[in-house]
Amino acid sequence: MRTQSCTGDQIGFMKVISGDSYMARVFIDPVNRRISVKGCQGPDLQGLARELIDIAKSHQLSKVIFYCLDNAAPYLDAAGYILEGRIPGFFRGREAFCHSYFVDPGRGQSPYLEQEEQILDQLGQNKKKVLPPLPEGYSVRPVMAGDVEALVHLYRTVFSSYPSPLFDPAYVKRVMESHVYFLAVFYEERPVSAASAEIDHNNFNAEMTDCATLDGHRGRGLLTVLLDLIEKEMWKLNMGVVYSLSRAGSFGMNAALHKMGYAFKGKFINNCHIGGRFENMNLWVKHEKNG
Repeated sequence: MRTQSCTGDQIGFMKVISGDSYMARVFIDPVNRRISVKGCQGPDLQGLARELIDIAKSHQLSKVIFYCLDNAAPYLDAAGYILEGRIPGFFRGREAFCHSYFVDPGRGQSPYLEQEEQILDQLGQNKKKVLPPLPEGYSVRPVMAGDVEALVHLYRTVFSSYPSPLFDPAYVKRVMESHVYFLAVFYEERPVSAASAEIDHNNFNAEMTDCATLDGHRGRGLLTVLLDLIEKEMWKLNMGVVYSLSRAGSFGMNAALHKMGYAFKGKFINNCHIGGRFENMNLWVKHEKNG
């Protein structure tokens, strides 16, 4: 998910923290009640891990998420973090280890795990991608500045809450101009299904996210078409890996990613506040060589 979060007017902020032997850029995320860090510098990783916990407590946040290289894992384990997922190729070809610390132990528990495991079991071994054609009357194209208000309306209709500021047209326009690629399916000149890729140009990875389809247009394979086209665009931009965090309780999204050849690489417990509550998110990863 994008490193900015809001519901209504509440938006998080970035903070640079440093000690004698470490430095990191930390995102303080009040809506999702978490801190997220994607990379750091310096040898004192255990000191950094502990400071992150202190910062989370000071802001009354209940989870810390730390994406790091393998050399950090022993220090995070010693500080009480647990490994929730792995993204091969995330850091310029090097694997990211996704560790979490639950400031509130209750946030590390979920009553939905058994139900979500059944969804994964139902996916089976079939990874053959059959790209459905767009039904008659539908078209697909990148989202333009003039489409933003309609796109925001789509997201407001589908989600009662969302972990990034997609309900704010100014925010959507701003990220479109910098690092987020939006693609949508249109019906009668209005977006009815949309998805995006958040591009990390520095590390050459992209997150497939912001997937939504209006009720009256579901069951027609629209998101599968969008994800396939966005993925191809990411390979053109020389991304080494694409990944997606899908709602663990959604059979449709998990099935689509599985059939498209994405590999399941972990589960983030109570990770995002979406649709009115915290939800577990499944991590799916794909490399260009497997495309």
